[in-house]
Amino acid sequence: MSKIINMSLSEPLYEEVIKLAKAKGVSRSGILKEALNIYISEEKRWQNIRKIGNLTAKKLGISDENEVEKLREEFWKEKNNA
Repeated sequence: MSKIINMSLSEPLYEEVIKLAKAKGVSRSGILKEALNIYISEEKRWQNIRKIGNLTAKKLGISDENEVEKLREEFWKEKNNA
């Protein structure tokens, strides 16, 4: 079952939606549905990436970005000396 959502778009964004809909031969709703599906899929993907990153950081005892930079420098130093 479909649900209706009302939303406001800036004039330039609205015009882009109309142009794209005409170019693809689909409705404005079709463009917005596709955009939302892509956004939601990518957001879920990034949430998973962040979760893996957080688990890895915890496993390695990394608490901030400075420690990441330190590990990166150590890695390249060891690699260059090998």
